[in-house]
Amino acid sequence: MPLIIRPMTSADVITVSIIIQHSLGDTVQIQHIQQVIAEDDHASFVAVDNGQMVGFVDGFLTMAQDKTRRWELDLLAVHPDFQGRGAGKQLIQAFSDGANDYGATLVRALVAIDNKPMQTAMTKAGYQQQPNIYELHISSAAGKRAKPPENAHLIPVNTFTYRGIWLEGEISLEAIYAANAIREKYDWDVVGTVVSKTNHSALGTICAAEFDFIKCFHWWCFTG
Repeated sequence: MPLIIRPMTSADVITVSIIIQHSLGDTVQIQHIQQVIAEDDHASFVAVDNGQMVGFVDGFLTMAQDKTRRWELDLLAVHPDFQGRGAGKQLIQAFSDGANDYGATLVRALVAIDNKPMQTAMTKAGYQQQPNIYELHISSAAGKRAKPPENAHLIPVNTFTYRGIWLEGEISLEAIYAANAIREKYDWDVVGTVVSKTNHSALGTICAAEFDFIKCFHWWCFTG
């Protein structure tokens, strides 16, 4: 029986949480995932092999500072017992095909530079690795009430594993203070930012604000 890819439903959430724990080592709240898949700007799919769910993909729409609509592949996981059978590629393709429904002109995913299985799946699904290396940094520091500078871009995001704010545009202490103040107000998890390794000014500001470095990534963009 061929692998079946279908939209995720609330009945799938318990199994999805188990796959996340086995594949990624993260513990998630079932109620939170149910809330996320109900949001209008999200799309989530599961892979079913002979009646058993073996993986899933989730992502969402964001708006860049220049108003570009971006279709963000956020989280992909396949149960370790079923990896290497093409489920990842088919899940990525199903997610990517939904970009037009949301008016997105850019489809992309942030992939760790040491995540070779994900890189292989992305390549097979028609994505291309972008050349620059980016650092992911996060913060849950206390915020200060501040109006975000006009050249900063704060994006609320809600994912299966966390809720927070992505900080884009010009990285300044004022923007960081404002982002963390919003995070505190709503009791969200983190403020995160993805910065090119060549952007020394932004990296210096992030260091001064005592962000935690997570790891290095490449952006992968869909070319199909």
